[in-house]
Amino acid sequence: MVTALHPTLLSRLVREGRWTIEETCAAFERTARELGEDVTLSIRQLRRWMDGKVGRPRQAAQRVAEAFWGYPFETLVGPVEAMSQALAAPAQDRLLSRSVSHLTRGDLEDSVVDRRAFFSASLAVGAGAAFPASLLASGYGAMTAGDWLAVAFEYGHAYPTRSKSQLLVELGHDLAALLRVIESAPDGPRRADLCEAAGRLAGILGMACTDAGHPREARHAWLLGRRYAHASGSAELCLWTRGQEAIAGFYASRPPAVILSLTDEALATIEGGEGGNRSVGHGLLLAARAQALALLGDKLGAIKCLDAMAMTRSTSTDAAPVFSWGDRHVLHSRSFVYSTAGPLNEAERAQDLAVQAYRPDQTLGRAQVEMHRALSIIRCGDVRAGVDHAADVVQMNAPGRYLLAIADYVLTSVRAEDRRLPAVRQYAEILTNVRAGAP
Repeated sequence: MVTALHPTLLSRLVREGRWTIEETCAAFERTARELGEDVTLSIRQLRRWMDGKVGRPRQAAQRVAEAFWGYPFETLVGPVEAMSQALAAPAQDRLLSRSVSHLTRGDLEDSVVDRRAFFSASLAVGAGAAFPASLLASGYGAMTAGDWLAVAFEYGHAYPTRSKSQLLVELGHDLAALLRVIESAPDGPRRADLCEAAGRLAGILGMACTDAGHPREARHAWLLGRRYAHASGSAELCLWTRGQEAIAGFYASRPPAVILSLTDEALATIEGGEGGNRSVGHGLLLAARAQALALLGDKLGAIKCLDAMAMTRSTSTDAAPVFSWGDRHVLHSRSFVYSTAGPLNEAERAQDLAVQAYRPDQTLGRAQVEMHRALSIIRCGDVRAGVDHAADVVQMNAPGRYLLAIADYVLTSVRAEDRRLPAVRQYAEILTNVRAGAP
């Protein structure tokens, strides 16, 4: 029955998504531009892909499709059963089964050239300079696995306040050096700990690339994060990496249906208890799932996820922010869900509680919640007040992707008949100007 309704996985992702086919094509072409690929996608071509009538598409088109939908191209245009087969794999392997397997070229050591090329590209993005290989041999070999884990947690503490362009440079240097150390480390506990540090650093790099507006580099960083998390043997780290990737997907313009499939795949691995139900990764996955369901219009499903999140508040307040999970994360997610899909009479209270959960110096989180407030104002029917509020938030804060993506969603939430209003056109112009100067 499912196969008859959706002849391919791509058909299911598109039909069950929140976008029309026309909007999907437009979003696909935006992703192509962000990736620097000269690719277009017509409605006719997309329908042919959805029916499994592929022909011989250009490699560039396949690369964009894989980045946009998060699956190998052959899986996208293949039967829906391909996803069911992936979920039938052992729980330990599910987190790697789809988006990693088609890129894996042997074991970890066999992809050294690809990893170095990636980091060279990342560093060029951040500093415009090649990575000096001589630095790889200067003192890194003497660092213990504990030292490398400490480095990862230092980046976790510094991430919210550091310049993302500078962070890309420093992270690239340290992670490239750590991968060299791992290459020569024998199997055993030390190698597993080194892989854990690499998985954490790669996850932070994926977040930084997303925030800096470099989706191609982010995709490779998440790939590395998943692989090294898996190699570390840490189920919690696997969940954290997938959770952060799913959350970042909202800010990289990945369709909600794709994010939902990522979270469902990862959550399926802990139904039997793997990773625990109070882990940070579990909380991230539930938050991403709740937000995806809200965007897809499933209010009850989104609120059910919010209720489940109450069991995942497990870290202390002094934990590194990117590795922590606490009340403010739950309240932030509740604010988003209620602002986009929940009862409007409860949205304002959810927003107020979320803002109060952030310290005054946690400006990004507070700004995002104020964008939630703009969404609910528009849902109440006061379009001018909503976009004016959003414009104030954008102009008073640093314009990274983690803010601009929500700002874009505020604009797209305005009904078509209201988009000619002067306030809406002015807001769209503000976004264009800010993005031109954004990192």
